[in-house]
Amino acid sequence: MLAAMRSTTRVLLVGYLATAALCAQMVLWIWLSPGSCSTLFRLSDAGAKRAARRLGAVVPASLVLKYREHAVVCFTHVLPASAWSLLAPFQLHPGWRKRYLSAHRWTGRVFFAASASMLYGYFEIHKRGLHFHLTDFAPGTRGSFWLPASFPFVWFEHVCAAWFAYAGARALFAIVVRRDVARHRFWTWRHVAAGLSVALQRVFVFAHHALFALARGDGAAATPGMQKPIFADSLVYGACAAVAFAEACVRDAKRRTSLNAAKVSKPSVVVSNDDDSDDSDEKDDDDGPGPRRNAPAGEVYIAGKGYVGREKKKALREADPSRPTTPPEDEAAAKANDDASPPAEETKKTTTTTRTTTKTTELPAEIILADYSRAKELEAFGLDRLKRELLERGLKCGGALAGRADRL
Repeated sequence: MLAAMRSTTRVLLVGYLATAALCAQMVLWIWLSPGSCSTLFRLSDAGAKRAARRLGAVVPASLVLKYREHAVVCFTHVLPASAWSLLAPFQLHPGWRKRYLSAHRWTGRVFFAASASMLYGYFEIHKRGLHFHLTDFAPGTRGSFWLPASFPFVWFEHVCAAWFAYAGARALFAIVVRRDVARHRFWTWRHVAAGLSVALQRVFVFAHHALFALARGDGAAATPGMQKPIFADSLVYGACAAVAFAEACVRDAKRRTSLNAAKVSKPSVVVSNDDDSDDSDEKDDDDGPGPRRNAPAGEVYIAGKGYVGREKKKALREADPSRPTTPPEDEAAAKANDDASPPAEETKKTTTTTRTTTKTTELPAEIILADYSRAKELEAFGLDRLKRELLERGLKCGGALAGRADRL
């Protein structure tokens, strides 16, 4: 179990570090890249074009510079993407989220507002015909190394944008409507991965060029006939890799939750006992003096004599000269009480049954709140399990068992 938990922890850690690195790349690309919209405020057209030509061996200059002529795209898609990339690592960091819950919620609103703006900006890109395969490469240029020439790259980009929108909507629905922190977290991971597929595409583009340079020498992939298939294939690789790794992180997070639940949750055993007396001062040692809890059925304890039956007790009392004389009516009442007592064998059987009756309840590995209608039902999970569930949902986790169940 420990090995499995360490494995899931490593996967999630790698996923977070990769996310932070790609977000940093996005911010630097937008604000420092020569073709970024930030150059509307910082660089002259001549300076931007000179800087873009330095990337000419990787992608055409038009692909880098085209958004500079479309302020609507810059302000609705590119610049909001820098805010989105800046906030994503903080939104996903569990320590920051738990320590600054109020800030997490407010920055989350800004984060998803930026997502909505980016989607509108993508609509403007499509409306203006700024897709790379339509404006940045000559018609008839090979579009992919392995995909057919008729592959619909425009529709592939539409599907990626739709997945980005769907994952974001599911993340919002989970937290706003269902108050389900776990599902909100998983869908936010998918949403972030979909957005970072563009950053991952750049990684594949530069990796392609580096490999071609090693295999064929510098400049081997600098022609449009090589740049377009590299750029197009990298788009597909980036999107698929981002989606696949997000699903791996979600799977491992669910596995980690199940392992923690199996570690904390144990079958609860309830023993029913008809004996309501306080046993704390009684002795269980059969050899020691004094009355024992497990007294033989139908016998009583007499100091100096041990456990004796009722008949022997009566004979001992009658043989005791110091015993006061019992009136006849009291003897008759005592005899009636003895007759009303259940037989010794029946008493022994009843006691054994009540002391060995157990009830074992298996607790589920995952708490699905929709399955419970009352807070009282959640108390069966215990303090530690409820504390972990509250922490995962970003809620206060202290207090008594009833308070934690009610809060959850």
